[in-house]
Amino acid sequence: MALCWAWQAPPGEARPAPLGLEVAPVSTSVGAPVRRVLRVARREGEVVLSGNRIEAALSLDRPRLEVDLRGQRFVIEPTLQVEEGTVDGFFSAPPVNGFGAEAAGPGEVELAEGVDQERRGLGWVRATYPTTRVVHPGSLAPRLGSWGRPAEDALSARVDLTIDLDHGRVTVDALTTVPRPLTVRRSSLGRLRVAGAAAASLRFGLGAGLDVFPPHGRPGASTAPAELLVTDDGAVVRALRARRRDEGPFETVEAGHFDGWFSIDGLRDRFLVVAPDWEPQASLAPSRTAGHGLPENALVYWREEGDLHVVMDVAGTRVGPGRLSSQLPAGLYRTRLVLLALGNDERPALRGRAEHVRVAGSPRVRPGQPAR
Repeated sequence: MALCWAWQAPPGEARPAPLGLEVAPVSTSVGAPVRRVLRVARREGEVVLSGNRIEAALSLDRPRLEVDLRGQRFVIEPTLQVEEGTVDGFFSAPPVNGFGAEAAGPGEVELAEGVDQERRGLGWVRATYPTTRVVHPGSLAPRLGSWGRPAEDALSARVDLTIDLDHGRVTVDALTTVPRPLTVRRSSLGRLRVAGAAAASLRFGLGAGLDVFPPHGRPGASTAPAELLVTDDGAVVRALRARRRDEGPFETVEAGHFDGWFSIDGLRDRFLVVAPDWEPQASLAPSRTAGHGLPENALVYWREEGDLHVVMDVAGTRVGPGRLSSQLPAGLYRTRLVLLALGNDERPALRGRAEHVRVAGSPRVRPGQPAR
């Protein structure tokens, strides 16, 4: 018992908004409503939005959005999830003391269809997920009680979804409430899976621009060297590549300011993803188990079974062989995300910055950086 107490995670240093804060969503209205709602429909267990070369389905059972945009399938899980946590705060041994948790429904749902000032059709959905779904990989964890941090009432969420039904732009604004601290080894602020994208590459708005071809296999479950982005001070982001597996040492591939966007190339169309909330909320504390000076945050990308995966982690020890947990502080965790297809001559950097301003305001001005 003394050893378990000594190895408990110290207070978490992720930076969510405080509990009780009123957070206005990016979009609360669809403008002038149409007389009949034709392209936004509630079906059993989901809300479906259909437009020009786009169809999206938001599950009401759990925060999961499936998008078919120009024939390309995307799966977006925008709320905070605990992929691997510990009920006792000790080192992670999933069959013994592990749990996974996410917000779940069914909750209230609102939907509307309308037009904006430019007479473009918009579909809008708000769904709430008031309960928590908890999964225990083993039978012992539920018997350990609430010694470490109970998970049964740990998470709830609200998701606002707005889709430009004429041009196919998807805007997600998700807010996850964590009422009490949790101990986690792997958590995700947001997850994106691109189906059938084995040949895709990524370009990040990092420094002078970073082009990568994601490695094959999830970090820790593959022999391929892990690749990830981390921030040590909340101002500079480093792109790292492990020399072997996910154990390090790591070499810095690129470093600089991160503009909160990345593009997906190598498919029939080019796509842009804007995600401005990972860096501002990431824990800057050094990881207790990853070694090599890595912090408790990561934006990780890889290919698996023909799909492309991108995961944003704000607190955890996702990379590295160690099994000690980190603490996820209580608070409001926000995930704003924009997905759209780029035109043939459209520059991802210019569009990425414009979309960043639309959903999150102007990028933060860091010391020594001129205002844009």
